[in-house]
Amino acid sequence: MLAAVRERKNWSCGNTRVSVADNVVRVLLHGNCIYSVNGNCKSFTLAGWVSNTTMSRLRALGVDVCRKDYNPMCEGREIDSTKWYNVS
Repeated sequence: MLAAVRERKNWSCGNTRVSVADNVVRVLLHGNCIYSVNGNCKSFTLAGWVSNTTMSRLRALGVDVCRKDYNPMCEGREIDSTKWYNVS
């Protein structure tokens, strides 16, 4: 997954897919886009799923996400699992 994102190539394995179209790289988990790279802008969402798998994929991509008391967190702040956030 990481190599496909870095090299901007389509890739698929199990429940995770990297899709490249119109110079935008998207990482999809179970068909839900959870990470996007458009030029130098990187963004992520939990797509409504506060799951270990979603967080694992995002952490592998360098996003500082976790769960505290069942609430999704990014860089120490609670986040909305349905919204998109820019990666700093």
